[in-house]
Amino acid sequence: MTSGRERDFLCGVGLVALVTGAWHVWVAIQQTWVIDDWVYLDRVQTRGFVEYLFQDYNGHVMPGEFLLTWVLTKLFPLSFTPVVVVVGALSVGAVVTWGMALRELFGPQLRQLLPLAVLSLTPVSLWPSAFWASAVQVLPLLLLTGLALYFATRTAGGVRGAGWRLCLTYVVALFFWQKALLMLIPVAGVLLLILGRRIWQRRTLLVSLAVVSVVYLVLYAALRADAVERQPVSWVNEPDASFPVRVLHFFDYALGVFMDLLIPALYGGPWGSIPIVNDLEHWPSAYVSRGLTVLTLALIGAALLVRRRAWIPVTMTLAYAVVAASLILFSVKYAVLGPYALYEDRYFTDLIPVALFGVSMVISPTRAEAETGAAVYRRSVPLRAQGAARLLSFAVVLAVAVSLVSSNVMQWHRIGPNPARNWVDNLRADVVSADGASVLDARPPEDVFSSAFAEQAVLSRMVAPLGARLRFNSPGRPMLLVDSRGHLVPAAVEPSMVSTAGPQPDCGYLVTGGRPVDVVMPAPLFPYEWGVQVDLFSGGGGRLDVEIDGVTQSVRIPAGLSSTQLVHQGTVTSVRVTMPGTHASACVTRVVAGRLVADGTAGPRG
Repeated sequence: MTSGRERDFLCGVGLVALVTGAWHVWVAIQQTWVIDDWVYLDRVQTRGFVEYLFQDYNGHVMPGEFLLTWVLTKLFPLSFTPVVVVVGALSVGAVVTWGMALRELFGPQLRQLLPLAVLSLTPVSLWPSAFWASAVQVLPLLLLTGLALYFATRTAGGVRGAGWRLCLTYVVALFFWQKALLMLIPVAGVLLLILGRRIWQRRTLLVSLAVVSVVYLVLYAALRADAVERQPVSWVNEPDASFPVRVLHFFDYALGVFMDLLIPALYGGPWGSIPIVNDLEHWPSAYVSRGLTVLTLALIGAALLVRRRAWIPVTMTLAYAVVAASLILFSVKYAVLGPYALYEDRYFTDLIPVALFGVSMVISPTRAEAETGAAVYRRSVPLRAQGAARLLSFAVVLAVAVSLVSSNVMQWHRIGPNPARNWVDNLRADVVSADGASVLDARPPEDVFSSAFAEQAVLSRMVAPLGARLRFNSPGRPMLLVDSRGHLVPAAVEPSMVSTAGPQPDCGYLVTGGRPVDVVMPAPLFPYEWGVQVDLFSGGGGRLDVEIDGVTQSVRIPAGLSSTQLVHQGTVTSVRVTMPGTHASACVTRVVAGRLVADGTAGPRG
């Protein structure tokens, strides 16, 4: 039968999971595909299934992440709603597994709900959980780390089969992301806290985890065989950045990141001042950073004095922090951005739960310690001070709650709704309904997909997952283009040059008998992506060949009046038209060259 404390603890975990899932869903539903997300979607179309799963992406090997992206892209092409559902499910799942780990290690201790709430609702995870390429890295890692700690606790307690479940969880986590190797640090912390020197009694488990790690590292090196080479360093005027330079940057910048990001996160912050690479102007006050750092160091010192074996959670947290930051020093990101690469909040999202798990180890005895009556604390709270201690505990809970609410609101104001969401949704709907249309293959707005991704940031690559049979940059009557709202609208040629009147009265340029006819253009146009519109009428229709500066495009023209638009890359100095066949004829009345723009008189398709 469930006890009252057990029931309260489970309700608390459920409440934290519900709030976390709802908050992350509410933020994510106002976002859309950005930067790396578009590359992921593009490679689903351009690479084979196995190649896609095991690709080396900026030094990351993440087949689990790519498998999930591949499935969502195939089942729900270009739809962000399923992504939001997955983000919500993973966010809730992460809270549940960490709640399971805390309950298994400490029993249903209500005080453990506080670190659980902070690690689940930290504002540092808000943007990483809404940015799909980051969420699909971070959230599975958090979920599986919580599950691994649960099984590690049960293994230390002698539960049969828990060790193999721990190994399986570790393998699955590595399948998602190589950073799961760091999972062994908190797992070792749990085993040491419970078993102490008796940890060597779990030799089979330790050897199994070591074998899995070695095998994985060999496979990882093989998958990165073509990528393990010196990356160009673009942020300094040097051919390379030496190991000592990188170490100096680690101490210089990483220490700042810990003070400005990690330490405030332990108290429910940072408060509107997460120093991320795209927003380095928002720095926390030096008084806040240094004050909290001094307070944290004092609390660590007190923990080491009061809590027996407090060195385990302290060492566990520091080891994880140092390794996590050091990984960045030898990454592609560092090669491109230099030490500023350390200011990516998503790279430290997994560190905060480990740090708060260390706090959990300090504030409560483990279940095993409580059952054996071991002396966990060198000093206890005197009876006369217990009332004040309870009052202090209530104040701490209230302060952390206020801190979490204010920091999340401030972080949301920094993130805000992504205006590109409506653009992408409109484009998706119009592309589905525009099957067979001729569409200008243009670049999207910068806030949708940066032109820095030159290869992928074109319309044809972006909508490829939808499988629509669009004719990009093919002649059309009229062509369609994407307007500022993401709608496909009819195009118009904004005249930069118009042909001179043809020699035939009431006809212009008579095209017949398969003979080429030169259309006189009054002035040349410089190299560019030009729109060209050919206005004509024909009695029977047929095929018209349009040659512009040596480049020929063939178009089908109907009987009667018509205006055909086409795209030409390069200069426009001469235009020659031909109708193959001895009986076909047409009158070309005008040729217009200029930029293709949205026709202001036409409404959006669909």
